[in-house]
Amino acid sequence: MGILDNPTTAFLSQRDLYLRIRRQLPILDNLAVAPTADGEVSGNFEKAVPTKTGDALTDDVRLLGALLGLIICEHEGEDFYRFIETLRQSSKEARRQSGQIGVERIHRIIEDELLGKDDLSQRAQLHKAVAAFRLFLLLAGIAEEYHQSEKFNTANQEPSQGILAAIRKAKDAQLPLSHLQDTIARLDARLVITAHPTKILRQTILHHQKDIFYILQAMHAPSVSPFQQQQLLMQLSEKIEVLWATQFSRWTKPEPSEEISRVLSYLTHTLYKTLPSVHQKLHQAIHFYYPESDSLSAEPVMTLGSWVGGDMDGNPFVNPEVFSDALLRQHRAILGRYVDDLRGTLNQISHAWHRVGVNEALRTSILNDLEGLRLARLEVRNYPEQMEREPYRLKLNLMALRLERTLNRNVFLSSDQDLSAPFIYPSSQALLADFDLVCQSLTEKGYHRSVQVRLDKLRQTVRIFGFHFASIDLREESSHINRTAQAILTAARVDPALPMETALTAEILSPKVVNTQHWESEALPYSPQERQYIQRLLGMLNTANKARRFISPNACQNLVLTMASSPLDLYSALLVMKTQGLFYPVLTAPGEAERYESHMDIVPLFETIPDLQNAVGIMRAVFANPAYRAHLACRGNRQMIMVGYSDSNKDGGYFTSNWSIYKAQQALWAVAEEAGVELRFFHGRGGNLGRGGGPAQRAIQALPPHTVRYGQDLTEQGEVLSRFYNVPETAQARCESLLNAIIQKNIDTEDRAAAGNASTQASRWEALAEQLSGYARSKYNSLVHENPHFIEYFEQVTPKEVELVKIGSRPSHRRNIQSVSDLRAIPWVFRWFQSRQIIPGWYGLGTALSRFVAENPAENTAVLQQTYQQWHFLKSILENSEIILRQTDLSIARYYCSLAQDQPNTLAILADIEAEYDLTLRMIREISGRPLLSEPESQFLKRSIELKEPYLDPLNYIQVRLLSKYRQLGVDEPNSPMLEAYHRVIVSSIEGVATGLGTSG
Repeated sequence: MGILDNPTTAFLSQRDLYLRIRRQLPILDNLAVAPTADGEVSGNFEKAVPTKTGDALTDDVRLLGALLGLIICEHEGEDFYRFIETLRQSSKEARRQSGQIGVERIHRIIEDELLGKDDLSQRAQLHKAVAAFRLFLLLAGIAEEYHQSEKFNTANQEPSQGILAAIRKAKDAQLPLSHLQDTIARLDARLVITAHPTKILRQTILHHQKDIFYILQAMHAPSVSPFQQQQLLMQLSEKIEVLWATQFSRWTKPEPSEEISRVLSYLTHTLYKTLPSVHQKLHQAIHFYYPESDSLSAEPVMTLGSWVGGDMDGNPFVNPEVFSDALLRQHRAILGRYVDDLRGTLNQISHAWHRVGVNEALRTSILNDLEGLRLARLEVRNYPEQMEREPYRLKLNLMALRLERTLNRNVFLSSDQDLSAPFIYPSSQALLADFDLVCQSLTEKGYHRSVQVRLDKLRQTVRIFGFHFASIDLREESSHINRTAQAILTAARVDPALPMETALTAEILSPKVVNTQHWESEALPYSPQERQYIQRLLGMLNTANKARRFISPNACQNLVLTMASSPLDLYSALLVMKTQGLFYPVLTAPGEAERYESHMDIVPLFETIPDLQNAVGIMRAVFANPAYRAHLACRGNRQMIMVGYSDSNKDGGYFTSNWSIYKAQQALWAVAEEAGVELRFFHGRGGNLGRGGGPAQRAIQALPPHTVRYGQDLTEQGEVLSRFYNVPETAQARCESLLNAIIQKNIDTEDRAAAGNASTQASRWEALAEQLSGYARSKYNSLVHENPHFIEYFEQVTPKEVELVKIGSRPSHRRNIQSVSDLRAIPWVFRWFQSRQIIPGWYGLGTALSRFVAENPAENTAVLQQTYQQWHFLKSILENSEIILRQTDLSIARYYCSLAQDQPNTLAILADIEAEYDLTLRMIREISGRPLLSEPESQFLKRSIELKEPYLDPLNYIQVRLLSKYRQLGVDEPNSPMLEAYHRVIVSSIEGVATGLGTSG
């Protein structure tokens, strides 16, 4: 049975498909049904807000909604369909009215629907309604992702944010090739997948999303026939039907092993294809615009990292066994992909000996491989005969066999002798050496096209991923590292009267090493909990050392120190590394200078406002310390520093957080230059603007000059992963945009420096930002840190029930919540988004701007307008706030206030938030000279928000109803089995709102 009630043999546009399916849906009797300007009939669930005819995105969204409407009618009945459509239309009308009347009407619709039903039936009806709106928002998001990637990848177009655009701009600016090559050779951009609990969707849902993405892609193919279109329509409806029947939220809270599996899915299915393609396109773009270029540095400019399996901070479930599992599974996964690619390639390399021949180096290599097979007691088969026939194919086959033998060993049970075992690859360099032999021989024999087409990309893939796939960072709270260092000093019998810095420095540089391998935990003079994390840290570092020796030096390169606040944090880390063989003195001849080896970078994370302010003094002291300088010398005098957006935002508000991070980077860069240290920054950004998220291009352009000279590390987490890395098409666009922004920022910085007068202008801008920050922070503090009723407000009018969502293995808060500092940044932002107040993205900004203007209205308004046009930092601040202000809805926020018990104080706080919201809107419009999100580059985003709101808003109204019932039930019947049933519905509503807003924290 087909989908259309009147099938046709003609090809139909997506819009025509939608119109045909729409006619099969019920019409509401109690709502106006007058046709709209484009022929739509109001009152249908699938109708979207944008009405521009010929809009491919809107047509696809409508089609998906119409199919969902059919499936709802089939499985839940027309009455249920009419209920959710009435709710959607009323929410749309409430947004037009933008007042309490519309809110009251929606409340009445929900109550009327539930009237006469028992508690179980009420919950079931609301659960189905939540599922319907949530699924539509998911489908709309898939359509957006497809059209964004299609726009980026359309043939004969050059995306403004892609690699081609970056190189063209360099050429247009008459940048010499040598200068461009030097700029790119310095770059090292690393995308780091984090273990933060911000990933709402199950892996199962992501697989269905991927399938729908490719069905849409196939439906838009120019050569699709009417028959194929009908088949694709059936496949699409089947996918939507399966999603309607599928549990969206996780059945259980994910274990670390599940998080590892999720990371591997992104690595193997998406990023393994994407990063080599990005590098290949970069090389091709340079050759296209600079035909005189012969070759680029072979070093990759973009690599991968991960915190999954290594992030100890606040997660008691991460331990050496989990870390070993993550390292080993990544190692085996990447070797397995190499094997698959070699098997696929060897069938294409069929060059016969008698036609091509081989050089002596390759011939010797093959003979050595055959001898290795014999020594490993493996069957040689007819390989000698194959060598005389198709030596290149044989060599590639032997490389695959050798890789298979390598991946089957357990590196954590290996010894140094195993590295020289016959017929294994001890390192990725050995594999690359074999590739080089094959490529060199083919090139010498005149077959360079086979190298360029078949082998170069695979060779570059090995350079990017090595034998580790993604380097896993270790991450631990600084106080735990300090306690471990104190235990080591105690075991070394260091005089406790010595100043801590003196004791640490002397012990680090000492030729002796404290052996912690056989420490009994009971022997440590600390509490059982302290002994546990001390032993865990030592075990993790010991595992990192094994991975360095038996997998790759890049398997684990960074030890990230969270909440770093003192030079002692870095010295303690270095001492702990020494005990595990990651830093050690090298024996030298008498009279020779002392030498050391160091195999891991120490990365302090400055994340609160005070720590960001103190970071310069900390690093100045560290760079002057002889022990730390010895470590830096081993690491090429390179230092990475991480800056955190989440805690600084929670601590000081949106503007002050961003300004504090900007200032810290600028000052740290100057200190590093004085010390002769190459500095790279690691940006701990979340998916939303309250945690440093937002458009990546804009964020990089807004950074201080020079701070991406050596590239940057960037966290990619939660909803960002599922949005950008579920399919290679969207991943390609994301990676190209990041690389484009970094290259362009470097070029722009040098252009500005050459133009002169940059420092004088920058000083004026920075003085303005400092003044604005003071005003903004004062306003933010008055609400968040000084209002005695604020914590109660936050706890009652935002959904603390987000903790019910099984989104990560890490706990959601550090301790019982008595102040804002007790709450982790992720649920802090998550809850503001859910209740549609979203103060982390704008609160305090309006007051700051208006107070500055009030000092001299005409002149200061002009100053702000000019600075906005000329300074990327201020422009980024205001334009990012525009997005959040557009997503904020204080009519809905007021509905959440009905959950509070103390109504007078609750409404007083809401009134303050409303006043600041209105003020911020007015000031941004005055400075930018235009309405919100009216610039051309914001139109897709604006349309996306408008498209989703009629389906997003009902979820908020239903969520308030659910929270009210759930909380009251918890008071009246704390042991009621209905509480668990309400858990599921509330979680579903939270997932839906997060899907609609595109963020979970």
